Amino acid sequence: METFVDLYRHAPTRDNDDHVICGGDRDTPLSQRGIKACMALKGLLARVGEDSVYQAVYCAPLQRARQTISWTGVGGRLVMAPEIIECRWGDYEGLPFADPRIVEAFVKVRTDRNYAPQGGESHGRVMQRIGNYAFPIIASAKGGKLAFCSSIGAFRSLFIRYFNLEYTSGFSIGVPNCCVYRLLPNRPRNPELALEYLTAKNGRWMPGFCPADEHSPISNGR
Repeated sequence: METFVDLYRHAPTRDNDDHVICGGDRDTPLSQRGIKACMALKGLLARVGEDSVYQAVYCAPLQRARQTISWTGVGGRLVMAPEIIECRWGDYEGLPFADPRIVEAFVKVRTDRNYAPQGGESHGRVMQRIGNYAFPIIASAKGGKLAFCSSIGAFRSLFIRYFNLEYTSGFSIGVPNCCVYRLLPNRPRNPELALEYLTAKNGRWMPGFCPADEHSPISNGR
């Protein structure tokens, strides 16, 4: 029996709408735009025949993730998982994307997995903690459906490790707000074979990675 692992990126937040950095140390709720996006995704999932009920739903314990699960109608045993919280940006949390410090930090993050903003953590560390938590859960699943809900950075980190990608190439992976990825761990670890994604733009499951959206230097506002 094939195993399905669905990865839900949280919907747009107030910080997304305000174009400011929101990492793992900043607990911002969904905006009205985000709530509408969740409701639209719920309808899309129904149209493609998904019941969105899982054996377990592993959710980052932040408002934006918990609200995305709730408004999208995802069901199943809910597990709060701080291990899959996105990168912590420390002193940079809440700064606008246009701030020169953020622009410089984006460049460093893209090229150096060990770079950490002041008071924050490196993407290398994020990749380690998310993989160390999620991979045993995925490996132990024998058929059925699991779900995870977190951020763009969390899932890019997971993909880089799971598919053994070059670090810098991970930032070309698109993870739009309210995107759902489906990991198929019974298949060979090739993104074209073991990964699908669903977005409102396509309206159906597509193979491989979603193209990166043009508004995302390393994330679309997280």
